[in-house]
Amino acid sequence: MPRQIRTKRRHLHHAHRFAQILAILITTGAARLAVAAAPVYEGSFTSAGLCSPRGVDFSPSGDVFVGSDCHLQMHMEHFTSAGELVGTWAFPAGYFGSPNGVALDGSGNVYVTDYEGGRILKLTSSGALITSWGSLSGPVDLAVDGSGNIFVLELAGKRVQKYTANGSPLAMIGSAGTGPGQFQSPHGMGLDAGGRLYVADWSRKRILRFLADGSFDMEFATPVQPEDVAVGPDGNIYVIRFYTNGEYGQVYQYSPSGVLLQRFGAPTGMDGAFRIAITPSGTIFITVQLEDRVTKFQLDISTSAVSTTFGRIKALYR
Repeated sequence: MPRQIRTKRRHLHHAHRFAQILAILITTGAARLAVAAAPVYEGSFTSAGLCSPRGVDFSPSGDVFVGSDCHLQMHMEHFTSAGELVGTWAFPAGYFGSPNGVALDGSGNVYVTDYEGGRILKLTSSGALITSWGSLSGPVDLAVDGSGNIFVLELAGKRVQKYTANGSPLAMIGSAGTGPGQFQSPHGMGLDAGGRLYVADWSRKRILRFLADGSFDMEFATPVQPEDVAVGPDGNIYVIRFYTNGEYGQVYQYSPSGVLLQRFGAPTGMDGAFRIAITPSGTIFITVQLEDRVTKFQLDISTSAVSTTFGRIKALYR
């Protein structure tokens, strides 16, 4: 066979093989993904009374509220966005805890889960009880949408219940099971700007997304058991893990379609990362249960995206 024909066929073979590989990368969403710069670590804050911090959220003014679970001394801690302690207040009599879920509405009212008591408490920003309702099966997290509706995640009930601001039931989302839109061990949840609901299913290693009308939309797998989930102003999905095999907790960043982009953590670790909240300006607050502090990151939502490769994506799953 003439040399030039062999060379031509070899080049055609290489071109065909390259096209096959490129098609696989594009199909899996791993070829030259747009990845935002890693969030900047901005330290952590705590107080003398902060103990096993649980739920966290921010007020319209940017202040941070953290549920502190100190056994018989469970209470709420109020910080500025910079981490300076403003004050603390105790939960009302009859509160059993734990304050695993904390959420604030547009008026600054504070909602908190009473896991053992099976109810939700609505309080003023200074701790005065406005109302409460139950009977819930292990309420472990909650969120407030732009209309003031309350979403409550039940760990034991394996579902999300939607209420008005004063506790009137509106809808039920999800159910127990292993199929699409079903939960085995839901641990945390969050809402995006469009009202879509995200639920971290710890046992199934999945994030499930529901549309604003409550219908199931999509789900994607995570390499570790997800503890909580939040959506940033960049539209990306941020998932935290408590710990895995003794490793420190980390944050996994996903695209809106559920493609893993990168993972990051604090230089000192986050052993016991439990809840995550992200402000409209891109400030990330994470409660770190086993270290009695709140860790802070800042998203750089002004910079352009950088590209990555299939090899980098593959390494994230190791």
